[in-house]
Amino acid sequence: MHPVKLILTALLLVSTIFGYSQRKKKTKDDYFAFDENWKGCTDLKKAKYFTRRKKITDSCWQWDTYNMYGPLIKSGQYFNDSATVAHGRIIVYNKKGNVDSIRTYSRGIPHGTWYIYTDPLYDIQQTYNMGVLADTKQTVKIKGKKPKDTTVKEEKESAFVGGAPAWLRYLNRNLHYPERALQSRITGQVIVNFEVDTTGTIGDMYMYRSVEFSLDEEAMRLIHESPKWEPSTKEGKPVKAYKLQPLIFDLGQ
Repeated sequence: MHPVKLILTALLLVSTIFGYSQRKKKTKDDYFAFDENWKGCTDLKKAKYFTRRKKITDSCWQWDTYNMYGPLIKSGQYFNDSATVAHGRIIVYNKKGNVDSIRTYSRGIPHGTWYIYTDPLYDIQQTYNMGVLADTKQTVKIKGKKPKDTTVKEEKESAFVGGAPAWLRYLNRNLHYPERALQSRITGQVIVNFEVDTTGTIGDMYMYRSVEFSLDEEAMRLIHESPKWEPSTKEGKPVKAYKLQPLIFDLGQ
């Protein structure tokens, strides 16, 4: 689906710096601010970075570290609330907010498929089985050309029911340009990677391209709360698949 450009106007309202994320939540997230030397600070005017900790399940805590008014630096899932035992997906982002690498763990042990995009010449895909490297694949990047896709094509890609017009209507009715981004005149394209299961229900999701905390949160909310999608099909049967959905936040002139 093509990006949908959103040109919105709204009044600037006074709010707490992290107030947006607490809306409609049953549990309160924890925030930790840091200065330019990564030392904890209580004066938000001096803060350069912050981390948001939220509880996913009893055995999974997510820590998201952001530039104060910029993109994600790291998003990690851990077995404990002190973030010492990786358990789930650990994503590192580059300075532009794009994914650099994705690594998965099971209670601190490498497990599952890792994706490393940091090298300018090639991508690396590694598969681990409880700490044991089982397979490594390398995709060479040719300047000006996309890497050859050797995967089996799906007969039909997942899509929002009703197509682009229905998706635009949904966004126009439900998108709320975050006050934090409005106050700082922050715009940009957010890209969310999310799962659409065989029934069209939205599942696992993460930021593929980050812009700023409140815009990222709004994009994730819109995807999470959207009606069911049409699932992907392969050989005429519904299959689970991941989808990249861009959302462009633009305040206009």
